[in-house]
Amino acid sequence: KTNADDIDSVGAEVDTLETTLTQDVAKINAKDKAQDLKIKKIEAAAEGELYITDEDDEEYGSIFSLLMNSILSRNLSAALDASDRMASLGSREKQKAFCKFASERLRDVFFLQKGIAGLARADELAQSWARGLRPDFCMKAFSCLDGAAVQIDRNVNQKMIFCDLVDRFFVYA
Repeated sequence: KTNADDIDSVGAEVDTLETTLTQDVAKINAKDKAQDLKIKKIEAAAEGELYITDEDDEEYGSIFSLLMNSILSRNLSAALDASDRMASLGSREKQKAFCKFASERLRDVFFLQKGIAGLARADELAQSWARGLRPDFCMKAFSCLDGAAVQIDRNVNQKMIFCDLVDRFFVYA
């Protein structure tokens, strides 16, 4: 055997070890992320809240956008579709988390309507909603969302809660 063969052999072993090490580090990182997620969920539960994942946030945003765009276009059928999606979120905790999410988005709309854009996460949708809604809509909507959260806690039928919520939003807009 020559030195070149030995060097090639050692190089191949190093490549194999490097690949194995990279895979092991990836597995450890995945376990750490899963553990971090569990810790965040436990901490949120200890504070009486639901930990909202990015997927949940995206789903809530999709439902809320459908609701608001339907209301502004005066399409009651589409708005009621949004209420069905709210009612089918899966758990009462997720439904309450949606109400909280909707309140936060409406907070941005409220600030935009009042001319305090610096406090709002002003994206284009929020700006269009602020222009299209009545000035008193947000305050009435906050009350409706709070009432919906209370009714969810009282185990009222979710379809009734969210159908009523959408109907009120439709009237107040």
